[in-house]
Parts: sequence; structure tokens; C-alpha cells
Amino acid sequence: MKESTKDIYAAVIVRDLMFASRIREAAKRSGIRLEFVKSGDGFAGKFASHSPALFIVDLGTKGLDPFAVISEIRETPALSGARVIGFLPHVETDLRKKAAEAGYDLVAARSWMAMNVEKIFADVAAGKPFPAKSGQ
Repeated sequence: MKESTKDIYAAVIVRDLMFASRIREAAKRSGIRLEFVKSGDGFAGKFASHSPALFIVDLGTKGLDPFAVISEIRETPALSGARVIGFLPHVETDLRKKAAEAGYDLVAARSWMAMNVEKIFADVAAGKPFPAKSGQ
């Protein structure tokens, strides 16, 4: 039986309030519930009663270790099946490559993420896979 969109959660770690607002509005239009997480430290326990289908992580969040975040997600059985998107400024090519190697399902430039956040939530709500393009 397919999950209703009201039962689909996404967890978001983002520092920019304007971008957070854009993410919130896109999720609302798709019927996906959001939970904003202030940091990546030990956050897995917050999702004991509801496992997010999607994590969106601003890889440039000050004080955040994006590699510890992906490691915790992948090592937590209840979260290991979640899709994980990391986004960053397009000039951070080295971090993009390392994040992809560390296990992020999609690592996208911030501008690509801004243009595609609606589609990403719509696809998650419909149970479709991520776009094939890795955000340039």
C-alpha cells in the first residue's frame, strides 16, 4: 500500500532562511511534511517515530560535518533507505566530489537545487526516482 503524502517526511538542514522558506513552500505544495534540523550532531534519534523519505542538507552549513551526517544516516537502519541530497555553491567542486563519494544520492549546485526543489518534492511524493542529472 502506497504511503499518503501526509505521511511522507523530509528532514532539512539549511542555514539560509530564504532558502528554507522556498523549501518549505515546495514541500507544502507537494503535501510532504518537513522537519528542520538545526545541526547534524546526533540527529538520528529524532526520527525514531517517523523516518524521513528524504534528507536535504546544505553542505555549506557553518559547523556542520556533512560526512558525519551521511555516515549517521547510512548507519542508522531506520534511515538507511532515505534519499539524501546535498547542495552547495557551484564553486565547491572538491566538496561536491567528496560528498558524492561519501554516499549522498545527489549533490547539486545551490542554483540547480533552487530551480528543481519543486520537482524533487513532487517526485518524492509520487514515489519516482531522483532526476538523473547531478546538479551542475
